[in-house]
Amino acid sequence: LTLSADDAVANLNKSGDLYANTTYTAKFVPDETKTYTVTYAAQANGSTDPTSQSDQVLSNSKITGSTATASTGYAFDGWYKDSTLIGKINGGKTLRPADAKANLNKNGDLYANTTYTAHFDKDDNHDDIPDKYQVVVTFKVVNGKWNDDTAANKTVYVTLLDANGDYSTNGSGKLTAGQIPAVGGKPANGYTAGAWDKTPNITTAISSAMTYTYTYAANPGPGQQLTLITNDRKRDYNGLPLYATAIANIADAIVDYSIEGGPWINLTGGGPSRTDVGETKVQFRARYGNQTVYRDAKITIDPKALTITGDGWDEEQKYTGEEYSKNTYTVTGLVAGETLNVTYSISGTDKGDYTGTFSTPVVLKANGNVSTGNYNITTTPGTLTIGEPPFAKVEPGINDDPPGTDPTGPGDLGENDPKEPITIRDPETPLAGAPVWALLNLILGIATAVVGAAMGISLAVKPKQDEAEAAAVRAGSEEEDKKRKWTKLLGIIPALAAIITFLLTEDMSAKMVIVDKWTILMAIYAVAGGALAYFTRNKKDEKKEEEKA
Repeated sequence: LTLSADDAVANLNKSGDLYANTTYTAKFVPDETKTYTVTYAAQANGSTDPTSQSDQVLSNSKITGSTATASTGYAFDGWYKDSTLIGKINGGKTLRPADAKANLNKNGDLYANTTYTAHFDKDDNHDDIPDKYQVVVTFKVVNGKWNDDTAANKTVYVTLLDANGDYSTNGSGKLTAGQIPAVGGKPANGYTAGAWDKTPNITTAISSAMTYTYTYAANPGPGQQLTLITNDRKRDYNGLPLYATAIANIADAIVDYSIEGGPWINLTGGGPSRTDVGETKVQFRARYGNQTVYRDAKITIDPKALTITGDGWDEEQKYTGEEYSKNTYTVTGLVAGETLNVTYSISGTDKGDYTGTFSTPVVLKANGNVSTGNYNITTTPGTLTIGEPPFAKVEPGINDDPPGTDPTGPGDLGENDPKEPITIRDPETPLAGAPVWALLNLILGIATAVVGAAMGISLAVKPKQDEAEAAAVRAGSEEEDKKRKWTKLLGIIPALAAIITFLLTEDMSAKMVIVDKWTILMAIYAVAGGALAYFTRNKKDEKKEEEKA
């Protein structure tokens, strides 16, 4: 791969005896030994052909896709790369070359090994569509037969599609004309043509299993009175139309209806219906010969319960100085295909109680129309309680063992003992203020107490004196002795004050620091005690020591 110096020199361009500019060009061709493999895997209950293809790492021309074949009782359910659907489930069993090439793994500019997997699912009705994307619609006939002279229930499958026309377990579908059985021409003896409990049609969206029942009417005898049977319809909002029906007892009677006093419309197809929340008043009319019968009915749609629950904290959180915040929530009761627009937040930093807040909820249908009025919306915000920081002193508790109970007896420490552990806390320090105590305050308090104790002892204990010293004392100033005694008494006061202040302000079960806000006061006590001790010294003893020296 190296152009040698000899070859480079030998092939230099020359102009006469002079060397001239020369360009050498290195050329490269694909390394056919460097390849990658595309694997066409199959889940259980199916196969693929081909199962793999390979190509040079710079090319994808040999990648042409694969065709999936389901086993008996199963249907193709899509090509996947990992968990991502490639193309459409109902787009065909063959992974197209364009899709296979577009989704290849790459390392930089080089193609890399890739696996596509064909999925399969149950297909009990053998229509080559996975059953999970279909709902069952059942047709029943009463007091007669279908026009094909059979009386057994008829079952058809409606395939569910999303807004893009793809198979979807949350979609909806419609009956085809060929799926609706012909009926009305085969009544049993004593019966005549009747009516559906709800009329099947090719325009009504279906998202769950349905049953339609056709009932032949009793054949009226001569002079039979015309009657009309209607019923009110009511349910909670579900995004689908609710129909009102009417059945005349005479098959040849003409039945029509009027909505809220509007024009009369022949009862064919689905009849009067309502989808959104509210009430529709319908009047049905049956006519036969010179007989006319009217009946009223109502279609009522009630609001559907919609609950929006904001997230929060179930337990008290410790104060850390950082903000606690959440903006997530859960929704229950929203009709499939509709969307909820709402924002939620809860946050807090300082100690206290907080409650989340919602914006005004707005629900939209798939077509963009507002559907908020079709719901009874309940918003439940989360809560947040921020308490003491982790190192804060806990308030004193109470040992709630009943009198006479041995806290170490059977059951108190067992695994199944339902009682909470008992915490025995030190008495509270009234003026502590902060969860700390100061080491210097302890030293100053001890020093002040020692000085005060020494002065107190000196008052109670008189030193031994010989006759000469006693005479000297009597000859001295009694006034000076009195002042020294009172000064010693005063010296005890800073010691007592230091002890009391330390007990009231310093909680030694808390964290230790060097100084706190009480250190200055403790220092004042120490200085005062030391000064008083200095002024009570015995000058005669000092003079005596000097004479000895």
